[in-house]
Amino acid sequence: MTHTVIVGAGPVGLFTALLLAAEGQQVTVLESDPAKWSQEDSPTRGAPRPGAPHSNHPHLLLPAGLDILECEMPDFTAALLAGGGQRYNMVAGAWNVGAVGPQRTQDSDFDTVAMSRFTLEHVLRDRVRQTPRIALHYGLGVTGFLSAEVGMAGRRFITGVITADGAQWKADLVVDASGRNTRLPELLAEMGLAPLKRFGSRGFRHYTRSFRSRGGVQPVQRTWHLTHHNSLSLLTTPADEGTWSVSLVTSSRDQALRALADSDLWTRTVALLPGMHEWLDGEPTTDVQEMVSSGSVRRSIISRGKPIASGLVLIGDAWATTNDQFGVGLTMGAAQAVLLRNAVWKVGATDVGELAAAYEADSQELIAPVWNRSIAWERHRLAEIDAQMTGHAYVTHDTQWSLWSEVASSQLQDPEVFRAQAAIDSLLTSPAEGFLSLEAAQRLRSLKRDQPYRAEQGPSRSALLSALRLPTGGHPLVPGQDLCGVPSMFGVGVGPR
Repeated sequence: MTHTVIVGAGPVGLFTALLLAAEGQQVTVLESDPAKWSQEDSPTRGAPRPGAPHSNHPHLLLPAGLDILECEMPDFTAALLAGGGQRYNMVAGAWNVGAVGPQRTQDSDFDTVAMSRFTLEHVLRDRVRQTPRIALHYGLGVTGFLSAEVGMAGRRFITGVITADGAQWKADLVVDASGRNTRLPELLAEMGLAPLKRFGSRGFRHYTRSFRSRGGVQPVQRTWHLTHHNSLSLLTTPADEGTWSVSLVTSSRDQALRALADSDLWTRTVALLPGMHEWLDGEPTTDVQEMVSSGSVRRSIISRGKPIASGLVLIGDAWATTNDQFGVGLTMGAAQAVLLRNAVWKVGATDVGELAAAYEADSQELIAPVWNRSIAWERHRLAEIDAQMTGHAYVTHDTQWSLWSEVASSQLQDPEVFRAQAAIDSLLTSPAEGFLSLEAAQRLRSLKRDQPYRAEQGPSRSALLSALRLPTGGHPLVPGQDLCGVPSMFGVGVGPR
C-alpha cells in the first residue's frame, strides 16, 4: 500500500487526504500548529492560527469549489449548513437591478455556502478522523527531507520528511499543502534543489472588520461582493450564520490610507460608500485587522518536464498564491486535489516521478491560466490606483484591460452579459467560454457604453482623505515598485458592478 505524507492540515491538505485515502493509500497528515487550534470549544476560535495568520480574514468558497467538494462528498453541503454555514447565491443581490431581471432557474449554478474557514476545516477534519486510512498529527512542523540518490545520474528522490521532534516519516509521496508560508521550498534549496519561482505583483493591503447580527438579520446583499472605487476596493463577505466581514483594500504603496487601521476612521470611510449602512449596523466582533497581501507567487519543482526531486508535489497556496480579493484560493486548491487524485488514476501511485509530471502538466493547463489572469488584472489595478492617488486617469494600450473595463461598466445593462461575467468570476467557466461565443460577443458589442468605467457612486480621493482627516495634497506613494510590462492577459474579473 502506498504511503503519502501531507504537510499541512488546512482545507486543501485535508481534502487531498480524503481523496487519496479513498484510492486505498495510507495517508499521514502533519500540521505544525498545536491541536488546540482545531478544537471546536477552543477559546481561540476565530483567532488566526500561528501557521496561517490570514485564517481569520474572509474566505470564500466559490460555486465551482462547492461543486467539487459536493461531487466527491455528496452530503458535504448539509454538513456545512449543520456546522453554521449559510446558503448564499453569488448573484442574488443583482436580481431586478438594472436589466438583470428576476431570478432564473439556472441561477442555482451560483449557489454556494458562506462560512468561516474554521467551519470548513471543522467539517473536513471530522471526515478525516472518520477515515481509517488517515492519521492526523498536530504540533509537528517539518524541518527537513529524507532523500536518496538513485541511478548513475544521481537522480534525487524525496523519501519522507523529518519533523521538529527528530522523528522520521518515510513516505512514497510527500504533498506540500502547507500554504502560502510554506518552508518546504527553502528546505529543498538547502539540498541544492531550489524550486523555480515566478512572481506576480506584491502590493495590496486589506483592512478588515468582522460583525455579528444584532437581530439575526443579514445585511441586504450587494450586487456583487467586490467593487472598486477611487483608490480603494470594497469587499463584503458573509460567513457563518449571522456573521460577516467588511474589507477595504488599498495599494500597499498608499501611505495616506494606512490610517484605515484605526476603527473609527475605518468606519467613517466605509460609511462613505453606497449601500453600506446595514453592513455597519452589526455588533463588531473584531477591531480592524490589517493584512498585507503575500503577493502572487508560483512555485514549480518541474524543470524541463522532469521533477527536480521525485516524490514531492506542491498543491494549493504552496503551488501558487493568488490575489486575495478574488477568493479563488480554496477553489483552486480543491481542483488541484482532484487533479492529483486523477494523476494517480492515470499513471498509478508507484512511479512518483510520472505522477508528479502528470499532475504538474494538468495544473499548468487548467489552473495556471487562472493565476496568469489574476496577476495581469492586479498589475493593472495597482497602476490605476497609483494614477488615482495623484489625480490622473489611468491609460493603457492593453486591449484586454480595456475589454474588462467595458464589461465592468456595462454588464448590468444585459442579463446575459451579467451572468457570463458572474460565471467567469465564480470559476464556473473560462473567459473564452463565457464571452467568445457569438451570441455573448454580439450582445456585449451592442451595449451602450456612454459612461466611463467605474461610474458608480463613491467618494473622490479628496473625500477619502477628508474622512481620514488628512491633507489632500502631496504624493502619498512609496517608491520602488515597478509596475511596467503588464502582460496582455486577462480573465478573472471582479464581478458585476
